[in-house]
Amino acid sequence: MTYNNNNMSLSTDYVKIFVQLVEEKGILAKDILANTHIDPLYINKDPYISSHQLTQLIENSSQLLDDPDWGLQFGERLHIGAHGLLGHISTSASNSFESLKVHQQFLQIRNQLVSIDYQLQSQSVVIIFNIHSTIGHQKRPIIDGCISGLISTLATKLQLKSVDTPIQFTYPKPGKIDLHKKLLGNNITFSSEKNSVELPLHLLIQPNASANPGVFHLVKQQSEAALAQFSQQNSLSYIISHHFLESPETLLTQENMAKKLNMTSRTLRRRLLQEGVNYQEIQNSVRKTIAIQYLKSTSWTVQEISDRLGYSEEVNFSRAFKRWVGVSPSLFRHQNVEIGHL
Repeated sequence: MTYNNNNMSLSTDYVKIFVQLVEEKGILAKDILANTHIDPLYINKDPYISSHQLTQLIENSSQLLDDPDWGLQFGERLHIGAHGLLGHISTSASNSFESLKVHQQFLQIRNQLVSIDYQLQSQSVVIIFNIHSTIGHQKRPIIDGCISGLISTLATKLQLKSVDTPIQFTYPKPGKIDLHKKLLGNNITFSSEKNSVELPLHLLIQPNASANPGVFHLVKQQSEAALAQFSQQNSLSYIISHHFLESPETLLTQENMAKKLNMTSRTLRRRLLQEGVNYQEIQNSVRKTIAIQYLKSTSWTVQEISDRLGYSEEVNFSRAFKRWVGVSPSLFRHQNVEIGHL
């Protein structure tokens, strides 16, 4: 869940796999990791790298790798064991559709650059990848890695080589797509509105030969604990509140905030629902905090404060404030002046 360039972004397990790939291409680990502050000898010292470190890593890759398809090659290496707890979920789930639903819930404990949605259709499931990177040239290797990794992970399990799997990329068609065809098949569309893979439903609901309900329940509990710990440090509601507090004069609509955070409005709503809060509650909480601050520390009129907080009419602000605090803005200011808070 990378919504802020200072946040954690990616498990270092994936970085280690990537470094192994570039070393096989003749590039030293110290060179590909230059200026990232990642020790080549102790890549897994920290559980995550930050978005800033990832940006530098991809900058290094664009300079040192004369190969625009490295994201596809990286994804091909992402076997089930590379995904930590999520890999155990894949092997122990009753079927691949159950695994998909749990991955959607817990993906951010491994990868905060990407979230997934899925659309259940009559005969298929469309898996949609939402990229949360603000750097344009980062997006192709990230999405290449995700889609190539998904196909690589499921190829044997679902026998995808015998299936005509529709795949969509948002980026334009590259000059050469030989590796795309080799790894992903021939049913590929570029310059699409979404990055997606469409899989036959009957394959996804096939019983998993390695299913283990006990292990699945245990790993799901472990994933819930990991997500709770991560969420405390990097919740979407906290990030949205921070954006509001940084620019209180522009309390963005939910749609505009979603654009600012490089996600769809639907994804934003779903992620907030997982945190047990909605967008309006966050907005009201921030408005309350700012209104109290303004009433205590400025001489602005109630009308001016109402305008600054985006209310169309002062009466609407006054009603909301009384609901939050129990008294009107004017009375609140009067009480705080009397006890010397101004």
